[in-house]
Amino acid sequence: MPADPPRSPVGRARHAVLFYGSEGELASGAGHYLAEGLEGGAIAIVMATEHHRAAIRASMAAHCDVAAARARGGLVVLDADEMLRLFLIGSRPDPGGFDLIIGGLIRRPAAAGRAVRLYAEMAALLWDAGHPRAAIELEALWNELGRRVSFSLLCGHQGRAAPGTGHPAALQELCDLHEAALGGPPCTAAPSPAPGLRP
Repeated sequence: MPADPPRSPVGRARHAVLFYGSEGELASGAGHYLAEGLEGGAIAIVMATEHHRAAIRASMAAHCDVAAARARGGLVVLDADEMLRLFLIGSRPDPGGFDLIIGGLIRRPAAAGRAVRLYAEMAALLWDAGHPRAAIELEALWNELGRRVSFSLLCGHQGRAAPGTGHPAALQELCDLHEAALGGPPCTAAPSPAPGLRP
């Protein structure tokens, strides 16, 4: 029988970022966060690369029945790059496309009265491709969506020294768009509460 998942370090934050130093740290952090949501009756949505999806599922399996959750529609696993391409215009996220694709994905279970908990790394893909401004715009779109529908989101970014390397001002903007920053690098100031995201 799977062990009870430890309480997620995300706490009550509705939009948090995890700066992970290793694949294991990412899998553990995201896996615990999502498993905790499933155990509480939430829909869990993963938008990650193929390798990360497998690692997160393995972490979740230590705490809950992943196959059963997927079979009953409680766990939705999607490819981050494929989802990102659905609402990009060039290298920039299109607000209307984001609301249609990502907003629609969240609104369906939310309208049925289900809590929604997501792990996403689409902004990290933009940052790692050399588009920090587009990554920040995407994080702002998550907050705007949170003004209209309730959900909890954990974003993943690689490296305790990155993504701030060479972009200190952009790193602070990234931190400011989240209610909590986990791991490293440290933000130069405490993140401001992301507006509109409801508890």
